[in-house]
Amino acid sequence: MNVPAEFTRVGILEAVAKHIVCDDQPLMLTNKTTFRNCLVVMCPKTKVADLPTLNDLCIYLRNAFVQRLDQLKQDIKVRILPPLIVVFTSCAQHMSYPECPGEGFNHCRWLDS
Repeated sequence: MNVPAEFTRVGILEAVAKHIVCDDQPLMLTNKTTFRNCLVVMCPKTKVADLPTLNDLCIYLRNAFVQRLDQLKQDIKVRILPPLIVVFTSCAQHMSYPECPGEGFNHCRWLDS
């Protein structure tokens, strides 16, 4: 885990979000006065506007979830190959070859389109 070098609003929002999600804490913790006071004690110059609200946290978590899903879709996206074309050739064209199994359209080749 990276140790923050300085206090930022984004940094405190990320830290609070990780604390709530990873430690299975209630979302309402962000609005608890005692929790907010703990954040201010860690950085005394903090203003009320710098502290994340429940709304800030919900928006952050939703956006992080959407970004993670988008990345996951990209990570597991199956590469669709171009369609293959089957070309049948008649055994009559290959009668001079001893390995020709019989009459009709028995030979086929797969060609990339």
